[in-house]
Amino acid sequence: MALALVAACSSVPTTLPGATAGAPPTPGAGPEAAPPPPRPVALSADEVTNRLSRFLWGQDADDDLRRAVEAAAPATSANVEALARAMLADDRARAGVGAFYAWWLGTGDIVVGRKDPALFPEDGPALRQAMADEPRAFGSYVTLDGDHSYRTLMTAPFSFINEPLARVYQVARVMGATLQKTALDPQQRAGS
Repeated sequence: MALALVAACSSVPTTLPGATAGAPPTPGAGPEAAPPPPRPVALSADEVTNRLSRFLWGQDADDDLRRAVEAAAPATSANVEALARAMLADDRARAGVGAFYAWWLGTGDIVVGRKDPALFPEDGPALRQAMADEPRAFGSYVTLDGDHSYRTLMTAPFSFINEPLARVYQVARVMGATLQKTALDPQQRAGS
């Protein structure tokens, strides 16, 4: 991976596209006072590396990544994009992408939630954990391994389920606790 990262970089960046800074509103200026327009902010190679690492890998940049970027730091939008693509090709991206889907869909409360056992007798820790893990696995697969399409995210006739989820989805032949890519009836999918 280090060679791919070195190939993706060239010199220290002046700005990262989309990075902006603006002064806070003037106290007492009232609602009619508009804040100043955002302006580009210069980011060092280390700042670009850290931001990409936290976003794509869900962790701070490690020494190997820092050394690779220091050898040839990202300087242009194309170089930053190449660095991001190289980082997405790394196995660590699966955790970061999965965390994005968990955040986007707000699945954190699923694991700690409780249902009325009289209404939901199948509820339990294994099912709740599978319900929280499914969108991470599905989103990571579509983003990193699949066709990278928003349409697939919304309409795919498959998901990643295990035995507890299979019982809820009424899908036969899924056994065990491991999430497995499983075809689902497209007539029962809300997005199709």
